[in-house]
Amino acid sequence: MPDDELSRLQTDIEDHLAATRLEWFRLATEPHTGAERNEAIDRIKASDAHLMALLRRKWAIQAKQQK
Repeated sequence: MPDDELSRLQTDIEDHLAATRLEWFRLATEPHTGAERNEAIDRIKASDAHLMALLRRKWAIQAKQQK
């Protein structure tokens, strides 16, 4: 079960990284109004916070497995 959970977490982490990368790319290459730019930045920040939660969960599972 922990390996299945780790696999799911890794997939979620990779999905979040891909989405964040795309958001940064759009922010860097497409024209935005100030409000649109701020919204994009807020989405990136929220995604980063969720990504950190996923990483912490992954690390906790890995630490348990190493004991």
